[in-house]
Amino acid sequence: YIPINYEKQAGMWFTYMEYRDMLYNKTESEFTESIKNRLAQAAETGINTVYVHVRAYNDCCYESDIFPCAEYYNGNYDALEITLNEAHKLGLSVHAWLNPLRCQTDEQMKTLDTNFQIKKWYNDSKKNGTYIVKLEDRWYLNPAYNEVREYIASGAAEIVRNYDVDGIHIDDYFYPTTEAYFDSIAFNASSYSSLSQFRLDNCSRMVGDMYKAVKSHNPTALFGVSAQGNVTNNETQLYADVEKWSKEDGYVDYMAPQI
Repeated sequence: YIPINYEKQAGMWFTYMEYRDMLYNKTESEFTESIKNRLAQAAETGINTVYVHVRAYNDCCYESDIFPCAEYYNGNYDALEITLNEAHKLGLSVHAWLNPLRCQTDEQMKTLDTNFQIKKWYNDSKKNGTYIVKLEDRWYLNPAYNEVREYIASGAAEIVRNYDVDGIHIDDYFYPTTEAYFDSIAFNASSYSSLSQFRLDNCSRMVGDMYKAVKSHNPTALFGVSAQGNVTNNETQLYADVEKWSKEDGYVDYMAPQI
């Protein structure tokens, strides 16, 4: 597949909330009509690129062997395939938007099928609290571990391998807390003296792995990040080294700062 991409993106986000409303309890024909109208509205306003939120909480609105279906998506039809077909008819570029670290609530995790990797880590006393960490009532992946980053990268690769997407997109959700407890075991076992640098490097490895995963399946598909517009906040609160990613090869094709 040769992606549709533009030198200058005039882009807009379709959040999971908007996608959810089009999908929940909707038939294939109802969803198709909704997404056709929404995409047509975008094209009419001069938009050429849409970032479609297909995985917000370690769940998915597409066919996957890695992630469970989102609760508002019954999986009886392929929503992403329909979205891509309708968007491409209009000359719109579609970047599949993912949240790599944010996972299910504790209640949702309890009901997941044991075939999913995330549930295996949840049930594993050595991985529960290290590979995945609970913050308030929600679980998050910890990018300090190679196996976790491989899991995240494989999710990006699966989409590019199975769908004619024009790119993969992630937003500004990186480390969910600055508290040291989140990854203290991994940090204490590392050679780092600075927790901040440890986390910055972990996020850079994760982003680099996702970039490589995308390019390995389609070198001309794009990988981009819509980080916060405040560079200092990215680096000190979220541990996203946006300056590094922007300056060095192997991380992103574009940055779309949220200003």
